[in-house]
Amino acid sequence: GAVEKTPDALGCGGASICAEVWRTVYLPACGDGETVRNETDPNTKFRIPPRPSCARSSRLAAAWSETTQPRSLAIADEHWLCFPDFLTRLSLCRVKILFIGDIVGEPGRKAVSTLVPQLRRKHDIDVVIANGENSAGGSGITPKTAADIFDAGVDVITTGDHLWDQKEVTALLQNEPRFLRPLNYPRGTAGQGSRVFQPENRPPFAVMNLQGRTFMAALDNPFTVAPQAINELRRQTKVIFVDFHAEATSEKIAFARMVDGQVSAVVGTHTHVQTADEQIFPGGTAFLCDAGFTGPHESVLGREIEPVIRRFVTLTPQRFEVAKERVLLQGALIDIDDDTGKARSIQRISEALT
Repeated sequence: GAVEKTPDALGCGGASICAEVWRTVYLPACGDGETVRNETDPNTKFRIPPRPSCARSSRLAAAWSETTQPRSLAIADEHWLCFPDFLTRLSLCRVKILFIGDIVGEPGRKAVSTLVPQLRRKHDIDVVIANGENSAGGSGITPKTAADIFDAGVDVITTGDHLWDQKEVTALLQNEPRFLRPLNYPRGTAGQGSRVFQPENRPPFAVMNLQGRTFMAALDNPFTVAPQAINELRRQTKVIFVDFHAEATSEKIAFARMVDGQVSAVVGTHTHVQTADEQIFPGGTAFLCDAGFTGPHESVLGREIEPVIRRFVTLTPQRFEVAKERVLLQGALIDIDDDTGKARSIQRISEALT
């Protein structure tokens, strides 16, 4: 039969468990690889898979355990198993990545610090990546603004053409392994353009940062630089996320089509305008042409409106201060199968800071 128990009743404290109520289903003795039937719901079956595979069964999953005769299964949003005197988190063979579009100034940093913890809980996010190149007063990034972003729960920071706007960025490039600059800068440039990360108790993932060349600085060609780097990353993980920082939509789309099936996701940044073309290509690569930006949207791309208008009207220099109103966190949420590296879903994110 089915018995409702709280996490505390199961002896696991419940500190990191989202579900408020657990349902424990007692199973007959079963061995490695057997399929067993849920007596309280004859239409549902659970499989105890051989190590190290993982199993999925429409929001319910069972995993191999050192306990050879598992007799109970705890159901809590498909994340946890309970065996006699044993509780373990399963690997559901998936990685959820939240990517945050260009963070603009203090309003953008505040949105990240407030909303990222909420989004992590709401969507059960494993990894948070953010483009931080405009986080320091709207231009560039410093160790202090990077620290604010990391402290908010961001795991990796990417950048783009505003990388060098603050001279203090050199310290990040030289000393911070979680900080990336575009891979296609010339050989010998400080910093790194891609890296594999190994979170505790989670599968490894890789992040690559690239910059386009159409209407932008003439860096090395990302179309010729990236393939070799992707091959090197794939030797360590199939979960690969690419931030392609570029102006032209055609350049972003063409690159994503070229690497379809070789990386998990390609998401564009730079224009500060979130596009509505999220999709998964035939090879399994998720794509969004631009993630938008995180900061004040009662603005012109994050800046006060009137100075930008005056610049267009008079063609004279103006000071573009960061705006303050209607702050949004924008980006994309990608669900990836870590066995194959293929995306299962992608959705746009646009959350208001209230």
